[in-house]
Amino acid sequence: MSEIPYQPYVSFAIAYPPSLPLTPVRINIPSLVIKFSADKVNANHENSYNLLYIFEYLHVKGTEKNIIVLIEGDDFMEASSLVPLVRIFTSYGALDVLYVIVHPAAFTILRFDNAITYYVQLSSNSPLDGLFPERFLDLRGRPYLVAWYDNEPMTFRRNNDVVGVDVDFINIIANHQNTYVEYTTGVSANSQRTIDFATYRLGDTGYWSQKSTPLYFPNPFRWCLAVPRSYQRIVSGQIIRPFSLHLWILLLVLATVYLGYKSLLIQLLRRQYPAVFQIINAPIKLLVLLLHFMVLESYIAMLTKQLELLHVPSFPKTLEEFSESSIPLLLPVPNLFDYLKHNPNHADQLINWNRSAKYDPARLGILQMCDLFESTIEDTTALIGKRLDKHQFYLITQPVLTTSMVSPFRKDSPLVHTFQRYVNRLNEAGVWMHLVSKWTYRPRAPKHISPVENPHDAETLFLELMHVVPIYIIAAQLLVLSLIVFIMEHIVFKIISRRERFI
Repeated sequence: MSEIPYQPYVSFAIAYPPSLPLTPVRINIPSLVIKFSADKVNANHENSYNLLYIFEYLHVKGTEKNIIVLIEGDDFMEASSLVPLVRIFTSYGALDVLYVIVHPAAFTILRFDNAITYYVQLSSNSPLDGLFPERFLDLRGRPYLVAWYDNEPMTFRRNNDVVGVDVDFINIIANHQNTYVEYTTGVSANSQRTIDFATYRLGDTGYWSQKSTPLYFPNPFRWCLAVPRSYQRIVSGQIIRPFSLHLWILLLVLATVYLGYKSLLIQLLRRQYPAVFQIINAPIKLLVLLLHFMVLESYIAMLTKQLELLHVPSFPKTLEEFSESSIPLLLPVPNLFDYLKHNPNHADQLINWNRSAKYDPARLGILQMCDLFESTIEDTTALIGKRLDKHQFYLITQPVLTTSMVSPFRKDSPLVHTFQRYVNRLNEAGVWMHLVSKWTYRPRAPKHISPVENPHDAETLFLELMHVVPIYIIAAQLLVLSLIVFIMEHIVFKIISRRERFI
């Protein structure tokens, strides 16, 4: 091994791997030059062993490095003779490789495509970005092999095609990298192909980091509590409920004034002021009829609107209310039990799920993914004992837990870094949310079945005094205007009558 100081690369003589230390080097080595003699090009077993040793020592796997392979050849050496060596480099995930055949009087620079079906001869005068382009932005048809599982709406099968949010998102990245994606549910043991990554969502633990390289999609799992709906029937309250207290007081005052007018004032006006009585009696009757009609119609409308509220919800609608209730909490995801058993608000309510036992979901609070509640609650209830419809549960929209999820990418694959950059940038551009909307999957809690179940909207159910007073004011103004017109007509009639008498 010889290291050239002050240069951004390290050069190895492939014939001496035993001289390398066993501890891997973790420093950044952007460029690597490896030299082969002509008689070692087809020594596949030895080359495979030596390259594996060097790649592990220099931590080449899973990193983006520029690799130059020097082959000492003669004038008759052809590019096709390098194919076995190129396959070894490709199998170890080294895609950004230049092959330089050094002839006695000249040299040839070659770059093979990822499928090793053809090669391109480059000029020594080519710029650096021409010799080492961003290979991971253009995979030149090398397909991604992706494992998937049925997880609607993320990935699922429709008409023999694999579709979903993840599928569209991955296909966008693959198209930009000039390649395509093959989806599979598994690879046989005899297959020579290797799965690049999977769409599975796994807990972000050290175990998966050891077995694979973590890939982070934009949707961490938010866990919410789904509680069974229960109601307290209140029939008598519906008679008073449509109007608020202020409006009932106004109606009582108006009714008292009208009764006083009918029983006391009307007789006095009829005997002592018959002319005034004739002027004001008709407008007052019209006003009373109008108010009676408006109040009755409003009352019937509000009462009809609240027919569905003959039973008031008694189930908890917030995490605070749930922690104060006696509803047990069942976790269909055993891995999350340890996270919540240390939560003082819900530790006493936890039930350790026994898969062999049958539970009644109508009596339990169930931990569910907030974003997938509507599509998963029925299967969850069927799993724990009895299938129930989503309308029989209410989702508390406050997340009780958030877990970071990873998708496993092939260990030490150099493609994962570029793929993760694509994921992050497309998410920032809003592409992920667009695809989520396309597949009718909403990253929010479902709508409330009834407005009264939303504690913030309860006041909108009742007709307040401020809602009716403007109507009364306008009606009173119209009546006053009609009274003024009536009085003016009466005055005009009197004036005309007097003139006719004098004439």
